[in-house]
Amino acid sequence: MKLSNIKSSLRYTGSLRGHGQLSVDNGTRTLGPVSFEIDTYAGRTSHRDTGEIEGDARILMHAFEAGSARIVRPDHPPILVMLSDPEGLPTAEITLLQGPALELIRLARSSRPA
Repeated sequence: MKLSNIKSSLRYTGSLRGHGQLSVDNGTRTLGPVSFEIDTYAGRTSHRDTGEIEGDARILMHAFEAGSARIVRPDHPPILVMLSDPEGLPTAEITLLQGPALELIRLARSSRPA
């Protein structure tokens, strides 16, 4: 199936934006503060959870080289991500490595003050 067919069969289900600390080595080494935005799309048999992360170019490069990283936010579960090569820039594309972001979006919405 063509990628364009897969994309067209996915429906936008929400976004998650915020700030946190980027860490590597299973969360044992904190690299520094970042901001992020993740968009999630779901279909009958697939989902796509991607976005962008922004922070100091050096910490993004360390996270890219580590293979995976966590975005740690107070009072929320960590978000496990894989970064694209930031190429020396303060932004990089990210892909979620843990289940659909939809669960994270639901958790974020349920924890917002009324």
